[in-house]
Amino acid sequence: MMISREAKSFALLIALGLVWGSSYILIKRGLEVFSPGQVATLRLSITALFFLPVLLKDFRQMPWAHWKPLLAVGIIGNLLPFFFFALAQTHLSSSLTGIISSLTPLFTMVLGLLFFSVRIPLSRGIGVLLGLAGAIWLALTGGAPLDDVSSQVLYASLVMLATICYAISANLAKTYLQDLPSLQISTLSFIFILPFSLLWLYFSGAPSLLAQPESWQALGYIALLALLGTVIASLVFYRLVQLSDALFASSVSYIIPFVALGWGFLDGEYISWQHFIGMGLIFGGLYLGRK
Repeated sequence: MMISREAKSFALLIALGLVWGSSYILIKRGLEVFSPGQVATLRLSITALFFLPVLLKDFRQMPWAHWKPLLAVGIIGNLLPFFFFALAQTHLSSSLTGIISSLTPLFTMVLGLLFFSVRIPLSRGIGVLLGLAGAIWLALTGGAPLDDVSSQVLYASLVMLATICYAISANLAKTYLQDLPSLQISTLSFIFILPFSLLWLYFSGAPSLLAQPESWQALGYIALLALLGTVIASLVFYRLVQLSDALFASSVSYIIPFVALGWGFLDGEYISWQHFIGMGLIFGGLYLGRK
């Protein structure tokens, strides 16, 4: 029995949402020992090392001629968001960070309209805006009662910057890398930024932290984050972009909040009725976004 293109897209979307939604609790665990910059560059370095055998095996077949968009995807779609998310979670809960990441489809739509000549149906645009309303509601009301709202909004803006980066990266991949295998896109986009990551780790003092026993557990969480939340997820994401379009692929951000909220609840994070209002708005946005 042949599986339709749409069924494959939805299956990949759900799997991606489960994996990426679990990323924020893993970042939280890594931050217990390492600084935000170290968490980001450890994640990048470990991911690149996972892809290194692919590079060595298929070195001659790699699309080196596309190095410019691949480097752009590496920086905009990986390096910058990893830094922004890690820094944001020094002041935001993992569940709230995951929820705010639902802004990605809005920025994907706007950037697609402005720079990539992407046509967006009215119903999908309304759905994205409804999801955005839910995310804004949660950014303003979803923190613990004693949290400083201005500080929360400031760090929430870092998550917004990360989602803008993801939106740009998704449109770049769809426009310039459409015909490339997702494995090659993922491999080179991480390999290109590996030297920077290793230099950052060395000069930030990360090797000396490994002398502490508790650092190895934190490193294990980051390695799991790199394998599941980056290596496997990036392959699935670029394949999803190729099967559908950048906006549909970015709608994974509507699933991520539910998963992140679940992990936050299990980890004892503050959860209130405001979260469920926001979740309802986001769910409505997902429904309208697929009409």
